[in-house]
Amino acid sequence: EKGGSEQLVRDVASFGRYLGQAFQIADDLLDVVGQESVTGKSLGTDLQHQKATLPVIHLWSCLDSTEQEALVELLQQPGEEGLPQLLSMLERYGSIEYARQRALEFSKQASHCLEGLPESEATTMLQQLPGFVIDRVR
Repeated sequence: EKGGSEQLVRDVASFGRYLGQAFQIADDLLDVVGQESVTGKSLGTDLQHQKATLPVIHLWSCLDSTEQEALVELLQQPGEEGLPQLLSMLERYGSIEYARQRALEFSKQASHCLEGLPESEATTMLQQLPGFVIDRVR
């Protein structure tokens, strides 16, 4: 049925968007709380390139202007020098947990998009992806 197939396309597209958002936030989190041996990348790489990750955006929104200036200086430090101090700030202001919860919410929304899909091997594989993304940052 044509109408059903259009809904299927919308559901799968929404699934992809939500899963992608969950994945990006998980990646942001792994940049500061991951283990290099597990993630396969140097920690703090996003921060060194001054990428605006969700944990840092949340932290920024919690700070007054003086603290924001200090955060900018911290982010401009070379290498991983500022990482321990930044991690401490992210934890103190709940920014890591905030990002973790947002990733979980997007993951749940992705799963919800699959509820109307017909049962198949492909659907089963898709249903496993949100859990995989979230397990990376639990």
